[in-house]
Amino acid sequence: MKISVIIPAYNVEEYISTTINSLTSQTMLDFEIILVDDGSTDKTYSIAKEMLLNSKIDNYKIIKKKNGGVSSARNKGLIEATGRYVFFLDGDDYVSKDFIETIYNYIANKETDIICWGYDTVSIDKQPIIRYFDKFESNLNIMTGIEALKNILENQTLWIWTCSAIYKRDFLMKNYFLYTEGCTNGEDQEFTYRALLKAKNVVFINKVLSFYVQREGSISNKY
Repeated sequence: MKISVIIPAYNVEEYISTTINSLTSQTMLDFEIILVDDGSTDKTYSIAKEMLLNSKIDNYKIIKKKNGGVSSARNKGLIEATGRYVFFLDGDDYVSKDFIETIYNYIANKETDIICWGYDTVSIDKQPIIRYFDKFESNLNIMTGIEALKNILENQTLWIWTCSAIYKRDFLMKNYFLYTEGCTNGEDQEFTYRALLKAKNVVFINKVLSFYVQREGSISNKY
């Protein structure tokens, strides 16, 4: 198994079907889904369970845990993952139909610590709000982690969001990279920056592969 998709989910019954549908309708189905229900009090768990049970995805796990926050849910998924690469997809966002196939083309014959790509910010009804390539460059390719970090912080030609990067699992585990638990907001960027500081190579895919759904009540919109 080359790719594990880790989905932390907490009270996203209105959105989780879109997230899961974007995975079960992939052009290539050879990947693993690990959904971590972080103590939801709504129907998130039952909706996800029914959808995955009736899908064509053979490799999936649904883990139910006591509420501990998004970082603890992601860390639990990372520990349970069996894929060579891990991808963190939030329970209210989604990916393009050719996401897995596109990633496979980049990891088939080479080892890369981090692969990232463009993403669009969209409304709940999937209408574009911010198009990635209207703000950032599309001529990036292969960088060191430090170069990628400079492109983010200094050159402002790149931005990496939680759901716009995939990480080599061995790279994360050897460097003891986990999400900081107890952090209410910003834990994703802290994780990304720490990983970039250690990454020998970062590949940028010149394509939009994931979609960040802006909704009221999300943690990021409260800050």
